[in-house]
Amino acid sequence: PLFRSHFFAGCLSGLCNCLLIVPSDRIKCLLQIQTVSGMKRQYSGPFDVVRKVVRQSGLRGLYRGTLVTLVRDLPGSGLYYAVYSWCKKTLTRDKPLVGSLLDNFHLLT
Repeated sequence: PLFRSHFFAGCLSGLCNCLLIVPSDRIKCLLQIQTVSGMKRQYSGPFDVVRKVVRQSGLRGLYRGTLVTLVRDLPGSGLYYAVYSWCKKTLTRDKPLVGSLLDNFHLLT
């Protein structure tokens, strides 16, 4: 149950991340492909991309490709959180957290 709850927490984290990051990633991609394609530049910068995409496709245009990103990021974030919490629980079993942190700090000095 703990693994599952951390997995779903990671998936929720991935969802929030996607909703915030996808528009900026789309802007970046549109700016990058215009320099590679060899065609005349369509956009003069990030704000120009936002203005033209929103004018042409609405706000949904900035979120184009979100589904594919969610399919990639949700399981990845979920597994990351679940495995991280499992490793943390397994590796720190029978060890006080403060003591192990101090032991590791002395190793570094």
